[in-house]
Amino acid sequence: MSKKIKPKFIISLLIVVIIATSLTLFLTKRRVVRYDFDQINISKVNKIEVNLHGSDQTIMVLKDDKTWHVTKGDEEYKADIRVVANYLNKIRNIQQKKVITRKRKDWKKYQVAESNGIHIKLFYSDEKPILDLIIGKSNYEEATNPLLEDAKTDTYLRLANGWVVYQTDGLLQKHLNRNLNEWRNKLITQFKTKEVEHINFSYPDSSYSLTLKDGRWTSNQGEINHRRVLKYISNVQFEDGYQFDNNFTADTEPLYSLTLLDQDSAEITKINCYKIDNINYIIHSSQNEAAYFKAKQNDLVNQFFKSLEYFKN
Repeated sequence: MSKKIKPKFIISLLIVVIIATSLTLFLTKRRVVRYDFDQINISKVNKIEVNLHGSDQTIMVLKDDKTWHVTKGDEEYKADIRVVANYLNKIRNIQQKKVITRKRKDWKKYQVAESNGIHIKLFYSDEKPILDLIIGKSNYEEATNPLLEDAKTDTYLRLANGWVVYQTDGLLQKHLNRNLNEWRNKLITQFKTKEVEHINFSYPDSSYSLTLKDGRWTSNQGEINHRRVLKYISNVQFEDGYQFDNNFTADTEPLYSLTLLDQDSAEITKINCYKIDNINYIIHSSQNEAAYFKAKQNDLVNQFFKSLEYFKN
């Protein structure tokens, strides 16, 4: 007849198992874990989640086919693909250079706690993140000799499932600490200069057109400087806005209007300018319909809207 196992033995055995398991988990979190950041396949990333310094709202950057969108709460906008690419490249280039501490009590000091760090998650197609990372404090030490350009920059980081705080090169907090508007598409114009063959300007008291005819730019209101038109097109080929105005509603006619067209008179882009007061204006582009940009007379307004006299000189 087999002997019965005593309850005290079972309890003792369970206690040993619990202690061993707890110790294993404790040591696992404190061990040095190297993550291969350069193995991140940027083309497969379709979601980025960013939580800034313990905020109660997460910024999500989502890929839909080839288009990126950024959301926060109820707000959703088209994201700037250049910003997304730069962000992912900064992360992929991270190297865990040095172990700083294995102590949990030091997290806040190095700004890698949930409450004061930049919590970043990257996803491929499934719901499990391929990277769960907290970016902490960045440091800058001026060059001892400006001629040698030996300034030192570094940043602290922690893998979210571990305790170890690492040091890496670069001012990552500056590059990865992006708010909602910094993710948004700031495009006003982007086109190929050779596509433009007609330009129409509309002002409150006048309007005029420029046309490319037999390889020369001409105007419907007299002779103009061909090279000046080429320079203008080149200057407005790539233009971004600086500051969004999320409260503006285009419920009035624009003060100024500019339309660029191709050889078939099909619209390439249309820029409208709305006047707020004598100093402040709003710029809107058909290439980025969801965005309205704040502008001043001496920057974006003057960049796009020229008088006919400008092209005659």
